[in-house]
Amino acid sequence: MTWLIWRQHRTEVCVLGLLVGMFGIALLVLGTQAHDLFPGGPARCAGEAGINEACAASFRRLDEEYGYVENLLAAFYLVPVVIGAFLGAPLLARELEDGTWQLAWTQAVPRMRWLAAKLAALAGVTVTLTGMFTAVLTWFRQPFDAWEGRFQYDAFDLEGLVPVAYALFAFGVATAAGAILRRSLPAFGVAFGAFLAARMPVALLARPAYATPLTTMEPVPVGGSKDQAGHRPVPSFADWMIEHGYADATGRRLSWTEYYELEGAANRAGTNLNQFLHARGIQQFGVYHPADRFWTFQLIEAALFVAVAAVLILTGCTNLAAIRDFASASAESAQYTKLVRDYVETPTRIVRYVPADQQASWEAIAAQLMLALHRSGRSAEALAVFRRTRDRFVAEGRTLASLQNAPGIVRVFDFLEANGTGCTNESSRTIRPCG
Repeated sequence: MTWLIWRQHRTEVCVLGLLVGMFGIALLVLGTQAHDLFPGGPARCAGEAGINEACAASFRRLDEEYGYVENLLAAFYLVPVVIGAFLGAPLLARELEDGTWQLAWTQAVPRMRWLAAKLAALAGVTVTLTGMFTAVLTWFRQPFDAWEGRFQYDAFDLEGLVPVAYALFAFGVATAAGAILRRSLPAFGVAFGAFLAARMPVALLARPAYATPLTTMEPVPVGGSKDQAGHRPVPSFADWMIEHGYADATGRRLSWTEYYELEGAANRAGTNLNQFLHARGIQQFGVYHPADRFWTFQLIEAALFVAVAAVLILTGCTNLAAIRDFASASAESAQYTKLVRDYVETPTRIVRYVPADQQASWEAIAAQLMLALHRSGRSAEALAVFRRTRDRFVAEGRTLASLQNAPGIVRVFDFLEANGTGCTNESSRTIRPCG
């Protein structure tokens, strides 16, 4: 089963692995050069851009030489989505497109076990590739994080746990869409669009509400330029500022219209804006999330996207019409295979011909089987199962013979019916008699 899953999806895995490897090598080379700008390491200069002259010089060089790379990385948050959608879209859709589901889901291996194995394998590949890409990207961004903090949108969406969650979300959407649409390319497009539609509301509305933000309030300082009042009251550069503005002496927040009216009054009076506001008891306020909430927010958002992905995958699998239509076929095939293995001491499987030189004729095997079943009091039931599964086997042989170019399935060179049963020749060897 593992071999067949690899045969079916090796192209996607190899292409994605190659792309991730190329991106990773490029980021390692550029990241090494960017880290060398900080002799003591980027962490030493965190929050020191305007204080330490050596750190300030390093940050200036970082912006001049590698600022364009940071701008390009803003679009890299889509890479996990591409990985998840590229692997999830063909997971079910390809089986339906090629018609191989008629073979794969009617074998002795139960259909849900087959689907679970494919889901586990491809989800594992998704997590592995995305995790490797995120680890390299997180390391590359360390100098920029020391300058800007990790709560910036381009940093939060590229580092930590959320890229893996984004990939699994896209994987789940693509899998469910593939089961419904039965086409790989439309399923990929649906996954891509669904992520873009979900990300903006989550980033702008849900993320700030993961925890109650903190509020700081302080008087407008005296001094400064004539035209500029105060500064943003944030305890740390790495904190995430949600809102900032001005309030009167009672703590009532001023609208920006009221602030501009005060600014105009200060200009007409020809006084320093800071002094003008300070004299009237105006305060600055800031609403923010502290930097130490980064991993808490990462866990919350990752859990949100992973939960939605799990629901989508479950929905796609349980509502797959082909699974319901062939629910009985799989059970009958499994029962028939078990009967053969129990009562005929020879290795065999449904999709393999029976060489005459390895065992007795099929008529003798069938007679032996029926005799044993009769003695066990299940002859009627077993005979019904035998006939139904024989018919299924005949249909399966014809289906296999028609799928000569389908990847990941055995090639059938010929199919025939004789002696009350059917046989398929799965190799280039000479066809043996059936029975």
